[in-house]
Amino acid sequence: MLLEAKADPDIQTKHGNTALILAARDDNPDIVEMLLEAKADPDIQTKWGGETALTFAAHEGFGGVATMLIDAGANLDIQTNGGNTALTLAAREGRGLTAAMLIDAGANLDIQTKRRNTALTLAEDGGHDNIVEALLAAGATPPSFLGRPLPRWLW
Repeated sequence: MLLEAKADPDIQTKHGNTALILAARDDNPDIVEMLLEAKADPDIQTKWGGETALTFAAHEGFGGVATMLIDAGANLDIQTNGGNTALTLAAREGRGLTAAMLIDAGANLDIQTKRRNTALTLAEDGGHDNIVEALLAAGATPPSFLGRPLPRWLW
């Protein structure tokens, strides 16, 4: 009802959450769709962690919500305060389908977190071989070229 009355869909809580961020975090595609139709901004970041609706969806592996956000034009490469992107979070958590979706959508494969990790190094560290293979096949830069030692699977 509030959206029908032209309420601002991007109002933030004191922590910077918007209705879209909360709906994505809770895997609620019906609310996500309604908010996107009302032109909610998918790129707003929380104030404390810098998360977006897409980084929450990717972290949890909520592929349906992630697809909706990508289709709505969400920036794939926004970094959280720790330097994570939707792809690094999906890779770290072993969310293979979501990682593949982000790779196919054109996410930057080589963005480094503040700890100098990339999606590839996080996937390898977590033992997520399917994501490692997908990243390498898509052209991710191996760690030695990023200033990190080669992991055991490249020896």
